[in-house]
Amino acid sequence: MIRICDVTFTYEGEEKASLLHCSLEVGQGEFVLLCGKSGCGKTTLTKLINGLVPTQIPGTLSGSVWINNENTADQPTWKLSETVGSVFQNPRTQFFNLDTTSEVVYGMENKGVPKAAIMERMQQVVAEYHLQPLMEKSVFELSGGEKQKIAIASAYMEQPEIYVLDEPSANLDQEEILRLQGLLKQLKKQGKTIVIAEHRVWYLADLLDRALWLEEGAIAKEWSQDEFKALTPEQCSIWSIRSVNPVEVYEEWVQIQSSDGLMVKNLAVKRGQRILWKNLSFTALKGTVATICGKNGVGKTTLVQCLCGLRTCKQGELYLEGRRMNRKQLCKNSFLIMQDVNHQLFSDSVLSEAMLGNGASENEAIEVLNTMGLSGFLEKHPMALSGGQKQRLAVATGCLSQKEIIVFDEPTSGLDLDNMKRVGDLINMLCEKNKIVIVITHDLEFINYLRATVVTIG
Repeated sequence: MIRICDVTFTYEGEEKASLLHCSLEVGQGEFVLLCGKSGCGKTTLTKLINGLVPTQIPGTLSGSVWINNENTADQPTWKLSETVGSVFQNPRTQFFNLDTTSEVVYGMENKGVPKAAIMERMQQVVAEYHLQPLMEKSVFELSGGEKQKIAIASAYMEQPEIYVLDEPSANLDQEEILRLQGLLKQLKKQGKTIVIAEHRVWYLADLLDRALWLEEGAIAKEWSQDEFKALTPEQCSIWSIRSVNPVEVYEEWVQIQSSDGLMVKNLAVKRGQRILWKNLSFTALKGTVATICGKNGVGKTTLVQCLCGLRTCKQGELYLEGRRMNRKQLCKNSFLIMQDVNHQLFSDSVLSEAMLGNGASENEAIEVLNTMGLSGFLEKHPMALSGGQKQRLAVATGCLSQKEIIVFDEPTSGLDLDNMKRVGDLINMLCEKNKIVIVITHDLEFINYLRATVVTIG
């Protein structure tokens, strides 16, 4: 079904190969998990299978890739897409339409499928994947997790023989991860071939046939399903693999009323014609981490935009150390690391990005970048980094910002175990400096690592 033969690929402008003498065979109906540290080549390997490398993404390729005994070099991308369905790490980059319904049906419309057949298939997908609340919406109004669902549904619509998914659970809440797990289980029963690059692996342990560990652009280790499920926490730590078992949060949120931090009182926010929540009250204390949890689309990102002064509240008050804050004051005292960090990377090198607008010295910036495992990329353009590396760079800029309130929106999406711990250690350093740290996350492993309190909204 899939045969990758001694492939080496180097992105245009790069000296180091992203894939190096990589070979892989995936049989029909096989479920293969790709894991490995951020930047190891997982995303490049998925783009090799769906034909984006090298036809749409320039670089130097040696070796060959075969899908159903046909060399992908001899097939146009549109032809290959009839066999291979893709879900990208950043779903926004694969959208072609302004509304969700048009996006879901786009692939079939583009292939000239009769309208009646498209509508019948759409109704089936909407019912199976519980999409009704998201239909007929602007894609710009979706949360990160909702975008992820639409991207997955778009691939599922066309019923390809091969599914290639890159971090599909990165922005999903626990309920949606289980829904994705059910969909993947269904695809496996149908005999579909699935290749999935993922860090949060617990929901895949009972589905995969093989797990492959990539290192420096090559496959360095392989486990069967039984071997993978038997990995101990100590072995997972050695390989920087997230938990292979379901995770539960250790601690519950305890309501604390105090002026020593950021106090939120009776907050309500209206988005469009809908009030997301009202009478929300909690305190984020100095020197601690407060995590904001809730289902996809409930308004978590909207909440932190209010906390940072980027959005007007319908009602409610915010106090910083006992002083009531307006939007301008909140903006002055806060720094937001966005869910899609591509929106906040501006400089032409990693080092200059880390020093941008914060008064940090070069030595201070290098020290934090070293903590994030980015010291080897100081002169590299930020947009040339992998998804996980961009995430860590944005975290580093937030930590260098000198603001009193540091807000992280899904800071561990796309991060392996080691880099999750790096981000956690940096956040704990901010707590030691008596900062107010607020984290939006669905990552229960991360919450446990931080020993954070939890505020659940919605």
